[in-house]
Amino acid sequence: MFTTGFKFFFGLFAAFCAAALVYGYTTGGNHVGPLSLGWKGGVGDHIGYGVLVGLAGVSLTISLVLVSFRDADAAAQAHLQNLAEVPTDQPVSASFWPVAASFGAGAAAVGSVLHPMVFVLGLAVIVLSTVEWTMDAWADRATGDAAVNRELRNRIMAPIEIPV
Repeated sequence: MFTTGFKFFFGLFAAFCAAALVYGYTTGGNHVGPLSLGWKGGVGDHIGYGVLVGLAGVSLTISLVLVSFRDADAAAQAHLQNLAEVPTDQPVSASFWPVAASFGAGAAAVGSVLHPMVFVLGLAVIVLSTVEWTMDAWADRATGDAAVNRELRNRIMAPIEIPV
């Protein structure tokens, strides 16, 4: 059973592959060049062809990840594991990390005009917020017990958040 996310991103992969072939031939590629990714001949405009092939690779990777993890769909995972009933989803806790990431994006935008240090600071805030937000989202759904989830998160993130 293919999941919805897999179908979408695999369709994007096929579309980007077709677009790369058409682009490779119409910008001056020879007969075998676009089919062999430039190994056996020219592909025409290298930048456009490379961008389309890169997007195809990213789409294929995302589609394979989504089908491997069953789109994080509880019903699909229960079907795959032959469970009688679908496990309930745990409610997620409120998080301020999206707000912090938006402040980082604002600082990066302002820093791109004012000073490179402000830009780098904004990027650092975005990266740190993304890591923390990801860990919060994972810990909220790790188990059915909120105390165990908090302990799992602290076990992984406490050494990073509170340096010794």
